[in-house]
Amino acid sequence: MPAYFHRMVGAEMLKIITRISGWAGLILSALIPLMVTGILVWMQPDAVDPTAAPDMNAAMMQSMIPDQALTVLDWTLTGRNILIMPMVLLLVTAQLFAGEWSDRTLRSLLLRPVSRASVLMAKFSALWIYAGACLLISYLFALAGGWIFLGHEAEIIGVTKGYGVCWLRDGALLGIGMLVSTFAPSVAGVVVGTILGLIGELMLSAGFKGADALLSLGWPAQVTPWMPSAALWESWEGYEEVDWPMEPMGALAILFVVVIAGSILRFSRLDVP
Repeated sequence: MPAYFHRMVGAEMLKIITRISGWAGLILSALIPLMVTGILVWMQPDAVDPTAAPDMNAAMMQSMIPDQALTVLDWTLTGRNILIMPMVLLLVTAQLFAGEWSDRTLRSLLLRPVSRASVLMAKFSALWIYAGACLLISYLFALAGGWIFLGHEAEIIGVTKGYGVCWLRDGALLGIGMLVSTFAPSVAGVVVGTILGLIGELMLSAGFKGADALLSLGWPAQVTPWMPSAALWESWEGYEEVDWPMEPMGALAILFVVVIAGSILRFSRLDVP
């Protein structure tokens, strides 16, 4: 990497935060935990009328949530990962690479006396820092909302680890978007193509699990924990279990290395007009 690599990363970061999509991701990262906190406050039995007779349904719902601050962190992490933030991260990735490819500004970067790998890694580093900032905002807002409005009783070390693994998951997702961007010089093509590909792989994994349940084949149960869908979803969810499953974590590490290496290899041979 060149000595001024950090400046390259800074320039890419500036591109991200000066776009509407970049600001949208930061704002959504704060709004999601605020919405979760509001929902849980509304679910409190005393939130409507403290003098009213106890509501059995509300009391039952309350008993299902043993620690409110922990629940805010948990629901926030799940909410951001279901659909909203993955789409934002893919959009920002596509704009940073495929968008510059389509509007022919990427070529000017490649004319500079730096390797293509440096250009690609500068973009990826900026994207990963951005994803970490979004995740940190969600974590801090969820933690503050839970503690201030709902109280805190249980330890949050487990869910904090889940947020850490989620940052690695975001890196793998960014890498997938970057790899797809080397094939599709279109922002819409990258976002739609990546999402459809991930949905297709998720359906394939579900099909393997269904076939294993119906036919007792045995081998799908050994394969599915190593598939990309397990790496992207089950890895960070593992904090909820007593023993964190290692297969999705291993799949995440493999996926991370493969997509980054594949992006560098593909980009080094890419003909950019």
